Amino acid sequence: MNQIFLQTQSEWVKKTITEMTLEEKVGQLLVSRASKSDIEEIIEKGMVGGLYFGSDVPPERIAHLKKMSKIPLFAAQDLEVGYTAGSNEWPSAMALGAIGDPELAYKWSYYQGLEARANGINCVFGPVLDIALNPESQATSTRPISGDPVQTADLGIQVVKGYQDAGILPFAKHFPGFGRGNQDAHMELSKCNADKETLYKEDLLTFQKAIEKANLAGIMTGHVQVNCIDPNVPMPMSKKLMDILPELGFNGLTITDSLAMKGILALYSSSELYPGVIESGHDMVLANYHTPDKEGFRYLLEAFQSGRISMEILDYKVGRILQMKEYLEAQKMPLINLDEHKKLFREISDKSMTAVRLDGKEFIPLDKSKKSLIVVVSQEFVDVKGELPTATTPVEKMVNMLKEKFPCSEIELLPIFSDGTQNERLLNKSLEYKEIHIIANAMKRAYSGAAHYHRPLLSLVRALQPKINTFVIFGNPAAAKDLPQLPQLLFCYGGSIWVESMLNVLEGKMRPQGKLPIKY
Repeated sequence: MNQIFLQTQSEWVKKTITEMTLEEKVGQLLVSRASKSDIEEIIEKGMVGGLYFGSDVPPERIAHLKKMSKIPLFAAQDLEVGYTAGSNEWPSAMALGAIGDPELAYKWSYYQGLEARANGINCVFGPVLDIALNPESQATSTRPISGDPVQTADLGIQVVKGYQDAGILPFAKHFPGFGRGNQDAHMELSKCNADKETLYKEDLLTFQKAIEKANLAGIMTGHVQVNCIDPNVPMPMSKKLMDILPELGFNGLTITDSLAMKGILALYSSSELYPGVIESGHDMVLANYHTPDKEGFRYLLEAFQSGRISMEILDYKVGRILQMKEYLEAQKMPLINLDEHKKLFREISDKSMTAVRLDGKEFIPLDKSKKSLIVVVSQEFVDVKGELPTATTPVEKMVNMLKEKFPCSEIELLPIFSDGTQNERLLNKSLEYKEIHIIANAMKRAYSGAAHYHRPLLSLVRALQPKINTFVIFGNPAAAKDLPQLPQLLFCYGGSIWVESMLNVLEGKMRPQGKLPIKY
């Protein structure tokens, strides 16, 4: 159990609670997502206890908003693929599963945590402790560590320790797990149909081990229906599901995933959700960004004013929140060596490159002397008046590097949702070549309903199959399940740091060492 919450509350915590108004206490339960809008008034009135910051919020803005608050704020980011402004970029969590090294997993999160703290962040909505059990999932992609519950648990322990040792509060997510459902919870409620024995043995194992072995201090719940526990009420409204946490030995803080997601909003209104998730056992609410914070705050306040939720429960939750904030404020900031961090992230990226050959042999690099066609498929390409320009993105950088490293080859760009005209043009172009290589993004984007290769692209790949030599998958590795049999596949695990690692493999400068961490 986490020792922070086993200690007697300090004089500062006791004194602060006695001096707080009801409104200020209720505000501690609300974490806003309005960090880019006019939220200063909300902070000044003590109507919010924390803020979620997107990757485009500069450190100066974070510092300004934190300084405005009378009581320290939780300042949170996801940190999944290098979200902190000015920080290094790092591979996604699945790269850890491809390597299987506990020491690298620890450093991966420890260095992230230090870089995030340097920019004013003190909470991470992570790590993702879901297990990539379902290749049809629209929620997982490269966000989980692995499709193996034991490996995910073992490496997850180290990731949690890394964040906490860096002085940052992790909210491991998405309890009780998104690993089984096909659904994107942004659009529809995730479903878990496992029996109770399987649920505890697999889905909950990662959380249980992080609680037991890493003294996990925070958990974020997901929007998921678990039929074997509560067939009538989904998380985050299910008290039956929340009651599992103390059973697992958890005594830390809990927060909901964003209440903006359509899967849960199809069942409950915001006025029901805000107080309802506190009643089910959560400590904090991650706001619906479509619901003004004043309105969400009012839903919470009315629940306590009416006696629907007792003042004793409020004081208990606020006391624990303040305990954690006091602890975070007291953490000393060590010196940071960004070059050392960058080297570590590069090592993880390199070691995670994973090749799968149809004949079971080692990956064969591309022959630079051959005239070949390299097709790059990415969501970053947009069709504008028949042309396919790119923005200044990692993929644009990759295309330029491909042209430099493979001068005998021609590079073709294709949007991930290509149409018939674009596919026909590429098929005509392919007639000029005996060998084709494809580098394709398997997109995972919230609210898109997509996490795999869509049918027009798969039809194109089948048509080109006899000529395809190498297929590189960046993004969701489970997208490989729909591909026809191809001589060799290369898997890259997210972020943009993988580009140079992939190019080194294609050139033959580096041998892919990773092991595919999922089944497809």
